Amino acid sequence: MAFACSLAVSGLRAQDQFSRDFEPIRQDLVAWDPVRGEWLSSSLKAMSNNEPIPDRNFPESFTPFEMLKVVPQSTRMKIMSTADSQLRNNRDSSTATRWREVSTTLNRQSCSPVMGRSYGDPHLSTFDGVTNSFQTVGEFIMVKSASDNMEVQVRQKAQSDEISVSTAVAMNVAGDRVCYYGTDFPDGNTTTPLRVNGEAVYIDDDTYFLPNGGTISGDRGKGGAFSRSGYEIRWPSGETVKVDGNSQLNIAVHVYPCSDRYSGILGNANNDRSDDFNPRGAMSGFGDVASRDFGDINDDMQRQYLAFLSKDFAMSWRIRQEESLFDYGFNQSTFTFTDLSYPRVHRTINDMPQNDRDRARRECERAGISGSDLNGCIYDVGYARIPPSPRPVIADNTTGRDIRPVTKPVPNVNPGGTRPKPVVRPAAGDNGKINDPVVRPTAQTIDEVPATTGSSTDKPATRVPADKEVPADKEVATPVKDVKPIRQAPAYEPPVEEEKPKRPLGTWSSGSTSTPAPTKNPEPVSTPTPAPRTTTPPPVKTPTPKPISTPTSTPAPRTTTPAPVKTPASTPVPAPKPVPTPVKTPAASPVLTPGKIGRG
Repeated sequence: MAFACSLAVSGLRAQDQFSRDFEPIRQDLVAWDPVRGEWLSSSLKAMSNNEPIPDRNFPESFTPFEMLKVVPQSTRMKIMSTADSQLRNNRDSSTATRWREVSTTLNRQSCSPVMGRSYGDPHLSTFDGVTNSFQTVGEFIMVKSASDNMEVQVRQKAQSDEISVSTAVAMNVAGDRVCYYGTDFPDGNTTTPLRVNGEAVYIDDDTYFLPNGGTISGDRGKGGAFSRSGYEIRWPSGETVKVDGNSQLNIAVHVYPCSDRYSGILGNANNDRSDDFNPRGAMSGFGDVASRDFGDINDDMQRQYLAFLSKDFAMSWRIRQEESLFDYGFNQSTFTFTDLSYPRVHRTINDMPQNDRDRARRECERAGISGSDLNGCIYDVGYARIPPSPRPVIADNTTGRDIRPVTKPVPNVNPGGTRPKPVVRPAAGDNGKINDPVVRPTAQTIDEVPATTGSSTDKPATRVPADKEVPADKEVATPVKDVKPIRQAPAYEPPVEEEKPKRPLGTWSSGSTSTPAPTKNPEPVSTPTPAPRTTTPPPVKTPTPKPISTPTSTPAPRTTTPAPVKTPASTPVPAPKPVPTPVKTPAASPVLTPGKIGRG
């Protein structure tokens, strides 16, 4: 106890010391703008300690990274120098970690972003500019930062034996979990594709503020009109994801390679084309072939490389259940969306008839697509009839903004003043998981998934063990928010009838608990194992059997059904065992038939 108290006191002292050392930066920002500067300094402190940022009280919908961009360069250089000096001179590990985060965010302003994307059916264009086809089915890590501040995962679904498309994307946005579903909605709500920390959110033409500093805004098409089929998700530290489409998604990712390290199927952003398609923690072994774009090598070598990408490379970047950021419906897991046998066919551009290839090339060139993206576009248009997908432009929200002093602070919050509940994150320096994904119990892991021969949508749902099942008349809705990762099915606890679930977005499987000990007058109880088959019709489930119209002194006759027969209290009789033929009864007593049984 004394040791724990000592650690708590030490932590408070470190926080107080950090606040004192941070005061010069706060004063410089407040001198620039009293309202915006106070918010920005508070946001930088919150980000360094993995805490939610304060509400905005100015008209702009900026992230902290974007607000830093409008700070005058002289002020920005001054606070950058202060942060770098504190990082060099601070010897306390927890305080140094916080200063490292502040310094990284400030120095990122001088770094140029790079883009990687997944588009079409799908094709990958890495951060270092290599393009290749990625015909697979399952859920994969697109990009993950070494700092654990950002991660993007993608779900791909089969359309035919050789064509798959991206249908969903899940993100860790500085601790907030944001998902976009084109199909396979986890909760039956198809009115919005967005989920934030498990909650469905609706965005019209405004910006939605995330608790930890990120934002979500609708994509504006030609003429500035708002479109519900495209969104931009921005991190407080500057990364951006742009996603558009419905049943087939195009996903573009902006990262800053000078201030973090990245990995995933979009490469590592190290400016080296030869290692972009390496399996996780290994080398590809394809040498120069790995640095060449899709369609730029001979057909035989191309088929070998496509087989490597869809098997070894894909398998290494498949997410494990505990890594997943996706929401899942009833009795689902990442296994539900996995097909290890896909694709059944590997096609190249040269397999396409010449006239189809020429037509597809003309259509792609008219859309302005050229260079390394051209072959992928020809494949999409010629084989899958997917329209050309030009490289998107992610606009700078701060360009052309007139930042005038705020005379009267006005809260700028989400509609209704609501804020989604933030995900609990570890303190700075903690190696714990930043974001707790929503998972469901499953009897299998991805390593146990057998190769299949059908579409991933044809797989039977994973069964919940019988001893974990819930009675059919007491189904429990499974919440989709703030659920800790589950590595195995939890022990079943009977539901409390007086308490109702808050959000019935999914339910555990219907079943029943273990059979209780027999009582004097047993009631029919459904058990996990089916009752023995008989030649008579199944008994009707009723609270009690209908009384027999005979004198009370006459014992109740046995019925022709396997259901237990209620007997007088003075002569307890055990429940009869089911028999294939009716049991003879006394002639003076009428025989009950199933048709005569009903509610008493």
